[in-house]
Amino acid sequence: MAKITNFIIHELIKHQNSDIAKSVLDLSDPLVMSLAEDILNIYRNKVNVIWGKFQSSGQFPRLLADYNDAYHQEGFYEVSTKAMDLLSDAISTTSGTGGYICFIEYQSKGDNRLLVAMIKNTDGIKLTNLKPEQEIHVDLSKLYQALDINVSYYLNNLGKTELKKSYIGFISKRGEPSGYFQLAFSCTDNITPSKAVKASPAAV
Repeated sequence: MAKITNFIIHELIKHQNSDIAKSVLDLSDPLVMSLAEDILNIYRNKVNVIWGKFQSSGQFPRLLADYNDAYHQEGFYEVSTKAMDLLSDAISTTSGTGGYICFIEYQSKGDNRLLVAMIKNTDGIKLTNLKPEQEIHVDLSKLYQALDINVSYYLNNLGKTELKKSYIGFISKRGEPSGYFQLAFSCTDNITPSKAVKASPAAV
């Protein structure tokens, strides 16, 4: 079972300054923990995950190389905010509209991992005094973008000429532009889902 160690949510807004959270979320809050677990479970239940690696050079891999402590909230916060800068730059020339970017750091099978997922609001209906009213709530039925990084595997193999196993899994909702997400995090896909089982390090 995954152990969640850090969780934060920022909002990516195209052509505007992103809405950056002031601090990481309190994992002792049952609602916070429930949301993090729901997002993890949605990703774990996906079957169309594409596996890949970091590009040979990129800003985000360097950020991870400087951060290697699952319980260091300040470092985790810094990684998430700098990643938002990269996302803001990458989305500016695409048809993407943005959304809520969830950064979840967790431990699974002895590895430290980082899930970055985009969720969005959706229209809904609630009953008030037996009358239907429209409301906006977070759509937890899908992830619009997501990438899951085996941070431990990546950091433990830094400096090696070529990593044979893929350590990043990513998904994208059909119809949602995904190139900017991969660009921001310096990811490249190199393995199809059918080959990922044999080629990827232990997943969630």
